[in-house]
Amino acid sequence: MHHTKSDIDELKMLIQQAFHHTYIEKYIGKPQIDEEKLYILHYLMQNISLAENKKSDLL
Repeated sequence: MHHTKSDIDELKMLIQQAFHHTYIEKYIGKPQIDEEKLYILHYLMQNISLAENKKSDLL
């Protein structure tokens, strides 16, 4: 498995940005992000045969 802490931090930031909305934050709260699942997501994204721009579209 080839992953770095900075890659995982970047994924986490992208997810947090996607969920940043005042309604969600007011009524639901910020989602907890499981870092183990981020490692799995990172591994899958590294091993999928898609162009880099298509990979970023999936996130």
